[in-house]
Amino acid sequence: MKKILALVVALLLAPIGAQAWWQSVAQQSVNVASYQGPGDIVSGALIWGSCARVYNVSLASTSTSLCDLVDTSTGAVAVCTLRGSSTGFVDLAGSYCVGSLTPAAACAAAGGGACRVSKVYDQIGGTAGWVNATNSQRPVLTFSALNGLPCGTGTGAANTSLTTAATFTQTQWTWTSVAKRTSSAQAGVIGASGGFNGYLGFTATANTAGLTSNNVTFVTLGSVTDSSFHALQGVADPGGAGGVLAVDGSEASGAIGVATMSSNTSRIMRLAAGASLPGDWCEGGLWPSLFDGTQRTNMNGNMHGTSGYNF
Repeated sequence: MKKILALVVALLLAPIGAQAWWQSVAQQSVNVASYQGPGDIVSGALIWGSCARVYNVSLASTSTSLCDLVDTSTGAVAVCTLRGSSTGFVDLAGSYCVGSLTPAAACAAAGGGACRVSKVYDQIGGTAGWVNATNSQRPVLTFSALNGLPCGTGTGAANTSLTTAATFTQTQWTWTSVAKRTSSAQAGVIGASGGFNGYLGFTATANTAGLTSNNVTFVTLGSVTDSSFHALQGVADPGGAGGVLAVDGSEASGAIGVATMSSNTSRIMRLAAGASLPGDWCEGGLWPSLFDGTQRTNMNGNMHGTSGYNF
């Protein structure tokens, strides 16, 4: 007890810098304790990534890699690897990029005056993540896309997307994503390629989200306003009950086709047919289970809440 009292007294009498350090450490502890990632809501994802935040509280650290950034002009110059922080969100304040610059300053100084996302890391660690070798087909990073957090931005140009080398074979699954569409083009925010051609995203109808397992039959949900961000979840059981599409807490269910994943790659921001997302992609993941109603509600709250994008 005497040692504890002595420590408290020493801190009270310490120089301002020492007190500030102690307060900083205490605040970081509070932030880590309060942060919840999607993996803290429903564990066991097969793949999950974001340029804005980390998968779960155990990854709330600067050692967690989020996204690789390259210059927009050639794509040949590595500018930065965005990292996490003790708060669970991306570290945008640290001077850890090329030239000892912050991420925003490093991208502003890069060729083209901005950065493209060449890789979104799989924070689960089971795959090498989502990549694209063609610079013109990589999304541009928008630093303050949603409440000060960065997201990948596409124009809708054909083939703008990132894809895994790893493949997935699933008979049932759940996709999640936070994204925005800026025009009424049919577009996926997360899905799978090859002969499967299933995705979670938006239909060709304005203000309408869609979920499919074969690019033909949809569960659709209207009143999903274009040019606004949304938290999307797609629960797919092609051989059984069909699908449940949940957007911002509203839901629809129905048939989604009978195709299942069979050694298919995972793709973000694009349909297998080539149409790309005109808008922003902030995060996405694939779970090998069917989220129940409580899990969907909790995940929606997480994506919308203070541990998410606060929208």
